Amino acid sequence: MVTKQEIQEWIKNNPYATNSKLVKQFGLSKQRASANLIAYRKKKGIKKSVGAFNNENGNGKQKARNIIIKHIYKSGLNSGKILSLPFSKCNIEKQILSEIGKKFSFIGYERDEKVYWKMFKTIQKHKLPIYPMLGDIGYELETAHEDKYNHLILDYCCQLGTIVEDMKSMFQANIVQVGGIVAITLSKRINKLGQSSKVYGEMKRLIKNENDIETIHAFKTFFSKVCGFNYSIEEIFEYHDTCSMALIIIKRLK
Repeated sequence: MVTKQEIQEWIKNNPYATNSKLVKQFGLSKQRASANLIAYRKKKGIKKSVGAFNNENGNGKQKARNIIIKHIYKSGLNSGKILSLPFSKCNIEKQILSEIGKKFSFIGYERDEKVYWKMFKTIQKHKLPIYPMLGDIGYELETAHEDKYNHLILDYCCQLGTIVEDMKSMFQANIVQVGGIVAITLSKRINKLGQSSKVYGEMKRLIKNENDIETIHAFKTFFSKVCGFNYSIEEIFEYHDTCSMALIIIKRLK
């Protein structure tokens, strides 16, 4: 049986390590794969969340939620299943149910155990149609089948370089239905923490001066490449509550 030390060493030597790759490499359960990735990131100080706990109630954050609501409503897909990252208060999920309709259900991921139980209590208190999952959403993005979800709300608040493989797998598999919306929130910061040297180098090539114009150009370049002709970048909304963020709205066309 493979040891934890062996798994951690493999993750160290594979900067693009994901849940699904660990499952294939060692035959782990998805829960054990996720636990090992989380343990490694905590040990090394690598986090996917950047500012996620500080800007939940900011003005920019609420404007971003309103934009997501607008695009989901315009899509015409006003019922079905949504994959999301609800955090503790499930704000966007509540707003969708209130403003669009109660015919949605959610699969809500949270990898931080303390936040997960707060989210769980919120779901119970408000009787929300959210099925809570403790673990890394990356595994679901890499293994979900085509057309599984009506919409995806990926409020990462992380740097793009830390989720490159998740994005590639998700768009290649077309897990969101035709007409569905993919809403992705990212930090506009670019540094080496949590990223492989290859991804960091590519981001720095696109963002030489790390100003707003070049950062958004890098986002557009990356998503245009991984989405291909099946998707359209509908809107990019920039805001700054406690840190500089960007909401990217992408729609599946075919």
